[in-house]
Amino acid sequence: MKYSLKDQYKSLLKEELAIVKRESQDNKSELFDIELFKNGNIKGKKVEIPDEDKNLLKIYNDYCSDSDLKLINFIKNNKGNIKFRININNMDVDSIVNYLNQNFSETINWSPNKAKDKGKGEVSLHLAFNSNLSVKEPDFVSHDNKRKFSVKSFITNKGNITNVRSSKDNRFIKIYEDNEEIKSIFDNQNWNNIFSITSDFIKSSSKNYNPKEFRKTIEHFVIEKDFSKEEKILKLEKIKSFINEIKSELIKDYESECIIGVNKNKEFFKIDKDNAIEKLGIYRIKGNEITYYNMSDTSRLTFSKVIDALIDEVNQLNESKFKRVYKYLF
Repeated sequence: MKYSLKDQYKSLLKEELAIVKRESQDNKSELFDIELFKNGNIKGKKVEIPDEDKNLLKIYNDYCSDSDLKLINFIKNNKGNIKFRININNMDVDSIVNYLNQNFSETINWSPNKAKDKGKGEVSLHLAFNSNLSVKEPDFVSHDNKRKFSVKSFITNKGNITNVRSSKDNRFIKIYEDNEEIKSIFDNQNWNNIFSITSDFIKSSSKNYNPKEFRKTIEHFVIEKDFSKEEKILKLEKIKSFINEIKSELIKDYESECIIGVNKNKEFFKIDKDNAIEKLGIYRIKGNEITYYNMSDTSRLTFSKVIDALIDEVNQLNESKFKRVYKYLF
């Protein structure tokens, strides 16, 4: 069987397999093992796809927008070396991450299916582990619904560092409302008035409530008040603990046990209750949604850095005042 070599097939010349569209009513894709000739003709033999691989292809098409060829070649190159859709229940998170990095790191480069609101790295988990494909949130749920993970890519399709967003729900607001000490620092005002660019006490040209606006808020309620040094430090430490509590909650989108992330080195890594405070940096609050970074990849200003800077400034300011008074007296 011979086909004319058209321009749209030129990019496939280095591939061992190619997808060719037949002229038919259903216009379905079919896979061919092809041989290229110097005169530009192609000889092709249809390749039958096993049912097991068809199931993987269906998952792939749901989560990726790349050509079917990418998955077929991945299966072909790794058949016998790795296992697909294995049971995850007896694996701890470190073992899950290691399995992904050892066997599915290539899939990080695949283009997510944005039309279906899929993110980078999600296809990796669903190909590697047996999942419940009927569940949309969180990003990965095991076949028996016992394991749940939020999958977050902290890089763009081009590999640039980016932030991610939490799910939209009221759990962060509840943490604030339940913390009487924090509410008292902010004069018992509600969440939407405190963490908002429309607040009466901050003048902002920003479109988002980011670390600069957060600093203005803390300055208004703590720094500019007539508190002693000790009182200011105590209030700042309480706000810091509150921000840490929010960061610990970020890993629990849709009741996930943790985040499995993709970092700037294109590696999978975990963010759980033990390292969320260290790893995550809050960058923006918009209503009940929080935007944050993986702090291992960036040095961006975050809410926690604002609090740390203010604590240092309060200490330095008071030390400076003490030195001036000491010099005057003696």
